[in-house]
Amino acid sequence: MEKSENINYEYLSYFDDMNIRHINIDSGGNLWVCSNDVGGMVQVSRNGEFTFYRSEDSEGMTNRYVMSIELSDGSIAAATINGVYIYKDGQEVEVFDSKDGMDIPQINCLLETEDKKLLCCSDGDGVYVFKDGEMIEHIDSRVGLTSQVVLRAVRCGYGYRQRLSPGIPQGYGS
Repeated sequence: MEKSENINYEYLSYFDDMNIRHINIDSGGNLWVCSNDVGGMVQVSRNGEFTFYRSEDSEGMTNRYVMSIELSDGSIAAATINGVYIYKDGQEVEVFDSKDGMDIPQINCLLETEDKKLLCCSDGDGVYVFKDGEMIEHIDSRVGLTSQVVLRAVRCGYGYRQRLSPGIPQGYGS
């Protein structure tokens, strides 16, 4: 989608009573709206069609979506209070949660690295790092984080920075 392209947002009134946590537009022009209430996560196609991802649609899912990102393979990774859900072509294809070693699966932020690692920033247990469906690393206070609550991870020139709960930025890898 071109940055200057106009998008029709007539449907936005649907979200008036929802607690919106994050809005993302994927490479196909779909709008992904994550809410922290009964709305769950909503995908709005370019032509205004709605697809809902919420607990009444799938066993074990949550309605509390924190954020979503598009991964390099075109799938959507959604951070929730119960872990991370991966969707491809409208179907749940993978879940990372306590069964995968997340002691605190409440995820605040997601970031995919250039080498296709998925950083899952937790609300009390540092950063879980997944690659090819497996947890390959757990970054926490034992390896130098000064807070176990990681609010954000962003790319920077030499690697990644995490925003920790006390507001202390900290670097990770390159």
